[in-house]
Amino acid sequence: MNKIVKKILLLILPVLTSLIFFAGCKKEISNPSQSLPQIKEISPASAIVKAPIVIKGTNLKNVTKVQFGTKVVTDFNPAGNTDSSVNVTVPDSLPLGETFVQVYFNDGAGYAAHKFTVLLTPPVPKITAATPLTGLPGDVITVSGTNFSLVRSVKFAGVNASFAPGADTNTEMKVTVPWAAIGGNQFMVLTNPNGADSIAFTVDLRPVITSFLPGSVTAGDLVTVKGYRFNGASAVKLGTTAVTYTVVNDSTLTLTVPAGALSGNITIVTPNGTGVSTNAVTVLVAGIAFPIWDEGLSSNWNGWIGGGWGGATPAYDQANTTPVRSGVKSLRINYSGQWGVPFQLGGATIPLGAYTTLKLSVYGGSGSTGKKINIGFNAQDGKTIDLVEGAWTDFTIPLSDISPATTLTDLWIKEYSNVTGVADYTVYIDDLGLN
Repeated sequence: MNKIVKKILLLILPVLTSLIFFAGCKKEISNPSQSLPQIKEISPASAIVKAPIVIKGTNLKNVTKVQFGTKVVTDFNPAGNTDSSVNVTVPDSLPLGETFVQVYFNDGAGYAAHKFTVLLTPPVPKITAATPLTGLPGDVITVSGTNFSLVRSVKFAGVNASFAPGADTNTEMKVTVPWAAIGGNQFMVLTNPNGADSIAFTVDLRPVITSFLPGSVTAGDLVTVKGYRFNGASAVKLGTTAVTYTVVNDSTLTLTVPAGALSGNITIVTPNGTGVSTNAVTVLVAGIAFPIWDEGLSSNWNGWIGGGWGGATPAYDQANTTPVRSGVKSLRINYSGQWGVPFQLGGATIPLGAYTTLKLSVYGGSGSTGKKINIGFNAQDGKTIDLVEGAWTDFTIPLSDISPATTLTDLWIKEYSNVTGVADYTVYIDDLGLN
């Protein structure tokens, strides 16, 4: 029996010794307990990509890596961590919907996760075209593209512009170039809460002439011109003639009609460009007290203008530029056949008591040699004159040779060659009026 106990003890003692040894070693290499990161909430709990969020919890100071699902946040900077918060930006290219945000200590020594929702990123505006791409302050530009419904601002080189949706509020906008816009090449920028897009644009700051008075003048008269951006004017012309002028302010300029000036448009030159009036100033022909035609039908004619019969195509042209007797325009009449009156003035009420003669200049076009026209008042034939081909002829006709009327209501210039089958021909009329 003692032998058996002895053998058992001999077998147990080495095992006990080993257990005691390993127990002592384990105690020597054991580490103190480590506090793991904990996420209590994410603010906000859902967001679009590239949005900043705050991870809130405990033991977050030593977080070195943040991950959304399988996507590691590459621009995460742990230097801003506190024990209770980590700031991070939602990375791009994440699938929509729920995922988990994970935080890690270095080498995976600690880990925590929390649910988060990736939202759809609202669209930014996208410009595909703008028409026109050059404009003056005050011009309305049509902008085409997509995602315009949320646009909150439009700027030209940083200057705010007014805008309104087009027929389709999401794909078209009407934008007004701001009056305070800076001139030159720049960008028009559309911005909504989610982003912006831009397109190259040029703002033209040349002067603009909107009106002038009076419209009919003689040498020595003062003309007042209205418009925009007249400051800095370096030259002003009436037609091709330089004039003396005064810049009253940025929107008003006066000029004096020089002797010898002909009818023409007003031109103003500034450092920002050249502006030309849409309409011409009528410089009245010397010797005509009551102009009817000079650079166009005068406002003195208080009736209508229209065509009649016996005209080629076109029957007449009020904007003919050659030949002209004076100024830059004459009236062209194209006759076809006998007794035609393709150009007529009618419906007027012009007292003739103060006048004794009708003055006009006539140029006979090709094939007009031997042809005649008749100047008639009030739908009645009047004075017949012979045409001179290839030259201007000035006529002064006593009113008594035309009509006994005391009021002028109609004025006809009638084909009067009295030749059956007369060939088509053209005449030009200029400087027509009463004296």
